[in-house]
Amino acid sequence: MTRGNFTARARAVGAELRAWRERAGIDGQELARMLSWSGAKVSNMECGRRGVSEVDAAMYLACCRAPGDDIHQILEFFHDRHEYFVEPHGNRLADELLSLITIETTANAIQSFELVVVPGLLQTEDYARALITQYGLTPARAIESKVRARKDRQALLRRHRPPKCIFFLHENALRLPVGTNAIMNDQLLHLVFASSRPHLTIRVVRVKAGPVPGMAGPFALMTYSQGRPIVCLEHDTTSMFLDGDEDVRIYREVLARLSTVALDEEQSRTWLATAASAHDRPRGTHDDVTRAEGPPLV
Repeated sequence: MTRGNFTARARAVGAELRAWRERAGIDGQELARMLSWSGAKVSNMECGRRGVSEVDAAMYLACCRAPGDDIHQILEFFHDRHEYFVEPHGNRLADELLSLITIETTANAIQSFELVVVPGLLQTEDYARALITQYGLTPARAIESKVRARKDRQALLRRHRPPKCIFFLHENALRLPVGTNAIMNDQLLHLVFASSRPHLTIRVVRVKAGPVPGMAGPFALMTYSQGRPIVCLEHDTTSMFLDGDEDVRIYREVLARLSTVALDEEQSRTWLATAASAHDRPRGTHDDVTRAEGPPLV
């Protein structure tokens, strides 16, 4: 890793190293003594502040008694010089990726655009459960663990100093019926209440705005007090992290354009409240199961 500090790759490698040290039950200072390094070097490697050499990573992992296959997987990072990296999900949700959790929780600002569903950071527990269940790719026995992972990920919005968040939500994502009317009513009301938090802004992009930048797929742009901004793209089987200057510039332009076409904060809050009321049906009845269409398109 020869590029600048705090790259997406450096943060991800640092998170993996720290996870192995903690699993081994070794204190950071103890590991530094074992390797004849300074404590600052270990700390800088783990937080992504400094580039990590392949040799240093191998020595670090050997001290943590990591299996050879895991060492090989991490060292593969050092043979890809692109300004991005792709992490396979395996049988996990993106919420369960250590790299995403680290990149997200260390950000001081997050801006995102979602086209299809309510973003994971804003989902209610019932909405997440219904979404994962209806999506149909998760075995029934694993659904609750994935719901917990999504709920745990949301803790960063409730911490003492949360990141400043701006969520652009396309109207289609808010109209997509997930679960019952009761679930949709609760989810949309949750967005209304969430948007009243001082650090959190929700802005609705109406269908009548027509084609807008960002329609190639949902994304999140995370910025930091130190280091490069990082763009995260989530797919069914992988997550991609971009920190090249041109990539970041383009996604900043997308967000700037969305800001000009989206409803403002108060208009968005009113739209969400109206959408929630359209799903307000007697609970546990046929009307609850029959999904409403939300507020008028015009």
